[in-house]
Amino acid sequence: MWRLEALPERPQDPARLLKTLLAFTAESVAEAYRRFVGPVDRVLLAGGGARNRVLVDLLRERLPVAVMENPKVREPLAFALLAYLYALGRPNVLGRATGGRDVRAGQVVEPF
Repeated sequence: MWRLEALPERPQDPARLLKTLLAFTAESVAEAYRRFVGPVDRVLLAGGGARNRVLVDLLRERLPVAVMENPKVREPLAFALLAYLYALGRPNVLGRATGGRDVRAGQVVEPF
């Protein structure tokens, strides 16, 4: 686990350290989009990070698309992604995340 006390030289200004960590986080997200996701029309932020105005602003600087934040949409987005992958016939449970094998989980239930 990373700890501030473990640094060889502790920063004198904790606010500067936090700003640096936020900039690193934003750059890491932007790089992941460039390397692994590719072009997108917009990015929707969910969870606690969407409440961090500095992080949101840093992401807007680094991503060449609209960045929208809504911290309450994490679960609906996750289920939408699982359903989308299921509809495409692609695995929506990844073995490397679960320790098992890649599977296509779920089913379509018709209304009565």
